Amino acid sequence: MLQRIVGPETAAAMVLFGERFDGAEAVEHGLAYRCVDDDALLAEVGRMAARAASVPRELALRAKDTLGRVATLNEHRAAVDLELEAQIWSLGQPFFAERLARLRARVSGRSGEKPAG
Repeated sequence: MLQRIVGPETAAAMVLFGERFDGAEAVEHGLAYRCVDDDALLAEVGRMAARAASVPRELALRAKDTLGRVATLNEHRAAVDLELEAQIWSLGQPFFAERLARLRARVSGRSGEKPAG
């Protein structure tokens, strides 16, 4: 798995030579999503957790399952088909229309228009 993320040379350096990365280097090599200063860490974790908690449970479970399954595929077409199936499923869920309406209202508010409702 490490070789898939960082490549064989970097993986070998990490394993054989004990090469370590700081936060910025970990992001650069695809080992971390984001690097923040120590004093901002808890606030950033709170923001990310709040966003994750706002996602409907069914959607989060389906997305995690799809991401895991896609990661095992080597054929582009099979990955696209799997992702498309999940996206079509989400379109039929009640939360989709609710989230879309909130997004539209937010976007309309940015353009100077008052959101409906």
